[in-house]
Amino acid sequence: MRDYGALSAVVAAVVAVMVRPWVGGWSSPITYGNDTLSHLAMLDSAGITGTARGTELLGAPYGQSWIDFPLGPDRLHLSMFRILKLFTGEAFLALNLYVLLGFFLVAWASFAVLRAVRISPLVAGAVSVVFTIAPYHFARIADGHVFLAAYFSVPIGVLLALWASDGTIHRRMGRAHWVATVVCVVILGSSSAYYAAFSMVLVASLGLVVAVRRASWRMLAVPLVLSAAIGGVVAANTAGDVLANRAAGTNNEVSIRPVRDSQSFGLSLSQMVLPDPGHRISGLGDLGRETAQVRGTNESGSAVGLLALLGLLAIAVSCIRFAGGNMVGNTVPDAAADAAADDGRDLERRSLMLRLGVMVLAATLVATVASVSLLVAVLGFGQIRVWSRMSIVICYLGLMGLAVVLDRVVTSPRVRQFQLGPVLVMLALVVVAVIDQTAPGSLPDRGDLRAEQLIDREVATQLQSALPESAQVFELPQVDFLFDTQRGFMPLYGLLGPWASGDGTLLYSAAPMQGRGGDWQRSWAQQPPEIMIPGLAAAGFDAVYLDRRADETGVDLSAGPRVQRSGTLAASEWLRQTLGDPSGIVADGGSQREWFDLRPLRATMVEQWGDAEVQRVGAAVRRPIGVVYSGAVDRFAVADGARLLLADSSITLRDEALGGTEGDAASTAATGPVVVRFTLVGQAGSTVDIRVDGRTERVVLGAGATAVELDLAMHRRDSVIELRTDAPRLAGVGMHLGPVRLQVSRVQVVDAELDEFVLAEGFCDGESSCAG
Repeated sequence: MRDYGALSAVVAAVVAVMVRPWVGGWSSPITYGNDTLSHLAMLDSAGITGTARGTELLGAPYGQSWIDFPLGPDRLHLSMFRILKLFTGEAFLALNLYVLLGFFLVAWASFAVLRAVRISPLVAGAVSVVFTIAPYHFARIADGHVFLAAYFSVPIGVLLALWASDGTIHRRMGRAHWVATVVCVVILGSSSAYYAAFSMVLVASLGLVVAVRRASWRMLAVPLVLSAAIGGVVAANTAGDVLANRAAGTNNEVSIRPVRDSQSFGLSLSQMVLPDPGHRISGLGDLGRETAQVRGTNESGSAVGLLALLGLLAIAVSCIRFAGGNMVGNTVPDAAADAAADDGRDLERRSLMLRLGVMVLAATLVATVASVSLLVAVLGFGQIRVWSRMSIVICYLGLMGLAVVLDRVVTSPRVRQFQLGPVLVMLALVVVAVIDQTAPGSLPDRGDLRAEQLIDREVATQLQSALPESAQVFELPQVDFLFDTQRGFMPLYGLLGPWASGDGTLLYSAAPMQGRGGDWQRSWAQQPPEIMIPGLAAAGFDAVYLDRRADETGVDLSAGPRVQRSGTLAASEWLRQTLGDPSGIVADGGSQREWFDLRPLRATMVEQWGDAEVQRVGAAVRRPIGVVYSGAVDRFAVADGARLLLADSSITLRDEALGGTEGDAASTAATGPVVVRFTLVGQAGSTVDIRVDGRTERVVLGAGATAVELDLAMHRRDSVIELRTDAPRLAGVGMHLGPVRLQVSRVQVVDAELDEFVLAEGFCDGESSCAG
């Protein structure tokens, strides 16, 4: 325990210098925006066991569900996060504490693993400090990847690979070792699907090489069993959500990642070995920035640092020198043999270095662009897409190699006679790591984060003071995850800010995971403001909140599909003309946030039409119909929600009120026929046969976008619109997207009765009648 105490003290000192968690108060966010807000949504819906199924506070009025994106592999993080929230009573304080705890967890895990392979405490401690301040750590915090920043499972995965490749260690260590192995497997399968997958790669690849070298396929049994066990724990953690997903019908719009992501987020070797763009030494930083401009990954933090590179070089030299021997898979000498001869310890070090070399090679072959990771995505495992994150595994392997070299030097008789010499060398190691791996800009400015949080808090305070408890707030622009997670200059998940900084008394329409009952927003937000806003009032929304950062796109927003899609500018103008000035405004630099009270509008509508009619219209507005595509090659290839289709494709409308699992809220939604509108783009003169409800309609494509309108009976949960075309391949489409024939845009689903009512009556008779 004394060793862990000393290690913790050093880590605390380094973290205090780098993070300064007390600046602005302990609840002032260390990270804010982006995935941080999504993690807070997970926390809100998770229990002590780390099970997160959804929350009623987001995705109003149906709530937000995680069943399409299971969080089981993060169960350990969610559980610890939830316990911190339970004791602190404040989400942002718990968030900060977990970010800080991540540094210690990583260092402790690294130290335990290095000691398990018999690295001296001094070297193990210094290397563990270096590992916990890797550039990857700060990059993950800056991006809001709070759980990925706690990468304590990486050293555990390396240790499990070493154990699995040793043919005698299991018998020699007995029951205690097997208990430790089971604990390691459970941790790996419950603390990130990414690190679980990376560990499976290490265990299986090292086991395979050892089995081949030893000419014993029996040596492969344990690695395969342990790899399967890790995958089994991941599967067990996600089983509940997977079963719920199947019962509700799989939603491919949020649960499938495109294959090309494995290339966009693949590991770039140049970016891994060259300095980070934010390096303290300006010349090295410039070199990093130049290479980052042509990097093969869209994620930062891949640089492993100078010390890890030295370790990787040492591993390479060792592998070249000793590859001809039979070191890989050799057993570890027992304690008596080691005490009798230094040659036994040298043999052990060589064996370890060779095994580290095998794992480095395997990780590199799997994670780099256009390598095994592409095959993994093609085989249907595209959820693990950011293979550049495997750089942290390679970083640790390199640091282990460095530890082996340093351990040999520090424990040599010549160095032992200098009592303070090894200590000073290890301190110098930490200083080099601080200079090389960290920089003032490693983390976002706390003042900027605090200012952003205060803006969101002001928005929340205004809404909470004016609206009753459980009031519903519709947020514009309407944004889908994963469909179009950003609009204009809005940060990722920016619409979650008022909820995250509020007191939890209001229900917001935005959610980090749209789908299921929330899909109705995608259709309704495309309506013109004079229809959309009164419809929201009829649907029970008490206010509409507009984040005007979405207007800052650098293009003319007076026309075009983007403004029709986001609706913020047009909606703001209509609301001001119809209802007057906003009920509240919060300045945000060059833009602003504003909200309008819809209760007077609803009261006017009730007075004109009667309460029963308004309720009927509201139920039709929020009818929970989602849109799912088949034969669509890429959801991100075209802007503004357009999709690219193959020759044979389909559009499936899913009504959650007909056999869905959304609960009582969805069961009260309107049922019956719907009207579907969309546009098709393809070569002019080509034909598209559209089959729906047993009938076929033929559409001839024009020179521009061809409008299509269909009536669907919607007798069952899933109604399919099949499209078959003779159009040739679209020009200008990348070859990697396949034989794309059509582009479908602006798919809009409206209840047939509501559509008839809107066209015949209109929501507002004149410019000011809705304002009362």
